[in-house]
Amino acid sequence: MKGVLRGDDVPAAGSPAQVRKPLEGTPAEPWVETDPSFYAGLAQRHRKGITEVH
Repeated sequence: MKGVLRGDDVPAAGSPAQVRKPLEGTPAEPWVETDPSFYAGLAQRHRKGITEVH
């Protein structure tokens, strides 16, 4: 596909998006690896504890 940027563990930023440097070995790598599961768990805890306010 024309204009599609791809790369494993390589962020894209800007408009139009451009591939940036790989995340491997950078301080951002642990955040990118752990954040999705953290936020999924946070969403589940929220869903279980939420109550409707009248």
